[in-house]
Amino acid sequence: MNMIPKDSLIFHFVERTIVNLNYISDRKGESGPYEVTQLINSMLGLLIIPIEKYGKYNRTALSNDKRFEEIKGQYATLIENREINSLFDFLRSLRHAFAHGNIELKGERLVESILIWNYEFLHGRSTDKINWEIEISVEKLHRLVVLIADHISENLDPERFQ
Repeated sequence: MNMIPKDSLIFHFVERTIVNLNYISDRKGESGPYEVTQLINSMLGLLIIPIEKYGKYNRTALSNDKRFEEIKGQYATLIENREINSLFDFLRSLRHAFAHGNIELKGERLVESILIWNYEFLHGRSTDKINWEIEISVEKLHRLVVLIADHISENLDPERFQ
């Protein structure tokens, strides 16, 4: 099985991301620290660093990950013909949305949820037509960050740990 190499960067980044998130979540308040900011930073790091460093996620592991069934109906809203058929599709869609800044914070005084979307691509260029969007509560986004971190940790290759 092709696993993500368990090098110091990824191993420590994933581990410390969760430690930081838990620290901030336990102390969050209206004047800081800010849980939603940490959640966005965590998503950016967890969705982008492994792909940029190693080229791709392990599609087999993602396709067979049982946690996808848990999140499939909870998080994804189908628009047009854009189907999310695996955890790989879901993470790829999230990665593109976060990497391109396609997020909007929702709530009255405090952020309650985050709207995340992608635009349709045509001939290698983004159009102004949204083809996928989800709205995730802060609580569900927190659980999703932990799920992604767990998946990455479980698929790190222990032979490559330094």
